[in-house]
Amino acid sequence: MRVSIWSNVFPEQSGALFSGEQIKKSACHEVFANSDYVLTGTDEKSVAFENDGVRVAFIVAEDNLCRAVQEICVAKAQNDFVIVNYPCSVTKGIYPPAQIRQVCRTMVRNGADVVLCRIDHGISSYELFRNATILYGYGEQKTGGKGEKKGKLCQEMGMIVHLDISDRIEFQFIPTKIAKTQIELLKGKERQKSLEQLVINSEKLKRSSEQNN
Repeated sequence: MRVSIWSNVFPEQSGALFSGEQIKKSACHEVFANSDYVLTGTDEKSVAFENDGVRVAFIVAEDNLCRAVQEICVAKAQNDFVIVNYPCSVTKGIYPPAQIRQVCRTMVRNGADVVLCRIDHGISSYELFRNATILYGYGEQKTGGKGEKKGKLCQEMGMIVHLDISDRIEFQFIPTKIAKTQIELLKGKERQKSLEQLVINSEKLKRSSEQNN
């Protein structure tokens, strides 16, 4: 089973917000040719789906951690894998606050296999924790650094993540950008730079975590 996730970004100049169906009709629709399901960072409904005998639950968690943990536990008892979309309201910047990381880790401890933490503005870094993967987004950050150009890039860059699910989950990251009202794939040096930056951010996040433990 392939579940594809696109981390939504919506530039202020166009107000574009892409749904799964819009993505399939976009300029990079061929990327989703083998996708059984397409989810976005703004999906608000919890669903469950099955393919080739593998059951997956997609849960939208609220800021109420106790309620989220209960939903995860129930979903884990009924499904093989659990993906949690956690659209928290306090994430800002490249690296998530320690309290947000602890919330995501608590979700993993209670059965989440993948946690999507505020990825609606793109994916900034990821963390491997207890055989699970946590994807962290830029959250409410509107700029990528000093200057109008960097801010525009942060708003327009996104990421498609393929989750190939069988007896385990394998990840594939595909950098994208918004060009007017179309989603396009990054190519060449631009693509390489985006993937390298994702790894760099994730390594810094890992070192920071080790230093604080």
